[in-house]
Amino acid sequence: TICSFNYSQPQSSSQSSSFPTYIDPPRRGASSSICIGESIYIYGGWGEYGSFLGDLWRMDIGTTMTDKGTTGQGCFEDISFTNLSNTCGCPSPRMGHSAVEYGNKMWIYGGSCPGTAFDELHCFDPATELWWAIMFQSQEEESDDKDDDKDDDDDGNT
Repeated sequence: TICSFNYSQPQSSSQSSSFPTYIDPPRRGASSSICIGESIYIYGGWGEYGSFLGDLWRMDIGTTMTDKGTTGQGCFEDISFTNLSNTCGCPSPRMGHSAVEYGNKMWIYGGSCPGTAFDELHCFDPATELWWAIMFQSQEEESDDKDDDKDDDDDGNT
C-alpha cells in the first residue's frame, strides 16, 4: 500500500513506520506523465542533483483510492512502479518536454538539456514496450529535395 498524505498536516512517526517502502522513481521536476488504462507513465525531467533524466517508469494502479475519513489521507492498494528504461530504448535525457496519450500510446515532443533544444517527436507503445522516433522533414529540406529532383530530371538537353 502506498499512501498519500495532506502535506499541510504533520505526519507522526507511528504513521510513517506503518507503511511499507517501495522502490520508486527518483525525485524530478519538468518531467511528463500520462495515464493509459490503469497505468501512469512518467518520463524524463530534471533530477534532484541537477542531472537530466531519460528514464521511463510505469506506475500500476490496482484499485482506486480508499478514503480514510476527514484526515486528508488516503491509500491506493496494490500500486507498484516498474522501471522500463533498460528494456525499451528511451529517447535521450531531457526536461520541459510535453506528453500526451493518443491511441493508447505515449507521445512526447521537444524538451531540452544543456545546450540543446529538441525538435523531436517520440512515441512509446506500452503493448510492445518500445519507443519509436518520428522523423520530420523540414520545409527547407523539402525544398532542397525538390531542387535535387529537378537536377536529376535535367539530362542536359534544353
